[in-house]
Amino acid sequence: MTDLPIQAKFINEIDSHQNIIYKICHLYTNCTVDFKDLYQDIVLQLWKSYPNFKGKSKLSTWIYQVSLNTALYKLRQEKSRFQLDTLAQFHYEIPEISDSCQRENIEKVKELLGVLTGIEKALISLHLDEYSYDEISEIMGITQTNVATKINRIKQKLKMKFNN
Repeated sequence: MTDLPIQAKFINEIDSHQNIIYKICHLYTNCTVDFKDLYQDIVLQLWKSYPNFKGKSKLSTWIYQVSLNTALYKLRQEKSRFQLDTLAQFHYEIPEISDSCQRENIEKVKELLGVLTGIEKALISLHLDEYSYDEISEIMGITQTNVATKINRIKQKLKMKFNN
């Protein structure tokens, strides 16, 4: 796989970790158009950052970090569309989710997480994906203690909201 051109290697990496990108896109969008726009923005950011990935962390951790940062950045900005001509050269199609049961589950989780802020969604998503507090700390750029505190508060918030 190391003999592949950088573009082919990048596409293989994206394909093998697309579930991370899907998850982030589903957490931070409400419609198909916004989902696809965010997905493309994330892939573009990953492509721009790819030469700087040095392997000091796992590739999945790095993809999660870039994806989250891109989604959170987009939340803070006005809804503006980016030109993604750079991606056209890869002929990369966004894969569709085919399983209707999976779509229903995604909608249920989105509804449950709808009471959380953007940062809270990111933290609980990482926690549910069984990332360690150390990995979450690295991805989110906060201390492990802060991760533990915030996750505990999120759990309490969800319990209070859905036990009433």
